[in-house]
Amino acid sequence: MTISPVLEADLVEADNTTEPRDDSWNWVDRAIVLGAVVVWILHFWLHGFDSLTRRIGVDENLTGWIISDSFLDSIIRSARHQGQSPLYFMGLWLWSNIFGSSITVLRIPSLVAHLASAWQIQRLGESLANRRAGLVAAALLLGIIPNASDARPYTFLILGIIVAARLAISWSEQPSTRGGLAWAAAAAFVLYMHPFAIYALIPQAIFLWSGKRNGATARDIANVVVASGLFVLPMVPQVLQLAARQSTLVIVDLPTIWIYVDQLMPVILAIALVVGIVGNVGLPEVPSRYRRPLLFVVLWASVPATAVYAQSHLTGDSIFVSRYMNGAYPGLALSMGLLFAMFHHGRAVIAALVVFIALLPGSLEPAVSPNWDPAAAIIADSPDAFIVTMSGYIELADSAAFPPSPEFNEYFNAPLRWHGVEQPLNAIPRDLSTKDEQSIRDTLRPAIDRGQPVVLVDVVWRARAEGPLFAEALLLENGYSIELVDFAIGPHTTRFVRED
Repeated sequence: MTISPVLEADLVEADNTTEPRDDSWNWVDRAIVLGAVVVWILHFWLHGFDSLTRRIGVDENLTGWIISDSFLDSIIRSARHQGQSPLYFMGLWLWSNIFGSSITVLRIPSLVAHLASAWQIQRLGESLANRRAGLVAAALLLGIIPNASDARPYTFLILGIIVAARLAISWSEQPSTRGGLAWAAAAAFVLYMHPFAIYALIPQAIFLWSGKRNGATARDIANVVVASGLFVLPMVPQVLQLAARQSTLVIVDLPTIWIYVDQLMPVILAIALVVGIVGNVGLPEVPSRYRRPLLFVVLWASVPATAVYAQSHLTGDSIFVSRYMNGAYPGLALSMGLLFAMFHHGRAVIAALVVFIALLPGSLEPAVSPNWDPAAAIIADSPDAFIVTMSGYIELADSAAFPPSPEFNEYFNAPLRWHGVEQPLNAIPRDLSTKDEQSIRDTLRPAIDRGQPVVLVDVVWRARAEGPLFAEALLLENGYSIELVDFAIGPHTTRFVRED
C-alpha cells in the first residue's frame, strides 16, 4: 500500500516516523480489532436492538406521515415541511412499499448506511495513514453516533460525506473532470440529506484547494464548479424557503461560548487524552506525512460546530442543535485514528482504550421517545369527543400557521395518525400571543357550544406550554370538569366533560 502523492508531498525521510507503514498484521492491530468488536457488541447490546425496536421518535413520526400515501405526496410533503430535500423520503417510500412500513423496517436502511459508513471510513483512514488509523476510526464511528438507525436522513449524510472525502482524495491523486464530477455529485448528495451539511464540506474544499498543485486544469475546475451548481439547483427553492422561516424553527437559545466549547469537547478531550498518554506530541514531532491529513480531519471535526455557532449569532436565530453538526463525527473518528497511527505499539493500545471509554457513554444513553399509546387509547375510548392536540413540533410556535390548513393540521398530528387515530384532530398553538388565544377560542367554540366531551393531548417535556394551559382554563371556565388525566413520556392527555 502506498500513501497518496498529495498527502505525501511534504514527506521527509527521517527518523521522525514513529511507526512503520506496512500491511502486516501485528499484535497492536489485532488488539484494536478485538477491542472494537467488544465495544461494538457492548454498544449494540445496550443500544442496538433497542434502536431498531424502540418507540418511534419525534421526527420519525413525520417520516411516517410523509411516506404514508402516494409517491407524489412524499415529494410534496417533504419539500413543504422538511429541511431536507425529498430525495431520502422518495427512497424510503419505495422501500416501505416493498418491505412494509413498520418502524423497524423503516430504520433498516439507516442501520445499513451506518455499517457502510464504518467500512468507508476504514478505507479512508487507511488511505490517509495506515490500517490502524482506519480500524480505530471505524470502531469509534460505530460507537459515537447517537440514534444512528433512526428513520431520518442523517446517517446517509454521514455516509455521503465520507464517500465525498474519499473521492476528494482520489481527485487530488488523479486530476480529471470525471474525478471532480464524482466528488461534486457526492457533495451534492450530502447537501440533499441536509443543507447545513455544507459546513462539514468546507474542510474538503480547503483540502482540495491546498492541494491545487495536483495538476487539475482550469477547465477541469470550471467543469466541476458548473456541475456542482447544476447538481444542487433543484434544492435552491427549498433552501430559500428554509432560510425565510428560520426564525420560526428555533428550538434552543443562542449558544454561549461555553455551550460551543462543550460541543467541541469530544475533540478537545480525545486529543488531550491521547497527547497526555504519549507525552509531548507537538506539531514539530508529528511525522511530516501525517501533518496535512491530520489538519484536514481536525478541521472536519471542528468546523461544523464553529460555523453553526457563528450562523446562530449572526442571524440571531439559534440553530445550534447537535444533529445539524452530525457531519463532524467522521472527522472526530479520523482524528483519533491518525493520532493512534503515529504511536508506538503499547501506547497506541492504551490510548485507544482510554478514548473508547471517554467517548462512548454519550452514545450509549438510550433515546427518549414519546409514548403516544395511552393518548391513542384514550381517544379510541372517546368516540364522541372533540380532539384538541399540541404535538410539540416547533412550527406550532408560529402564529402565522394558525388556523392551520388541512395539510398542516395533518402534519402537526402525524404522531397520532401513526398510532392509528382516525378521528378528526384539531391542532392548537404552543404559545399564547393575542392571535393564538383567539385561534384556540375559535377551535374550541363548536365543542363548547354543543357541550361535547373534549380530549386535550399536549406534549410536555420541561413544563406544559401556554397554549394547552389556556385551552384547559377555557374549558374549565365554561363548565367542564376533568374526568381523566394520563401522564406518559411526552404526551399529557386530559379528558373533559360537562354536565348540562
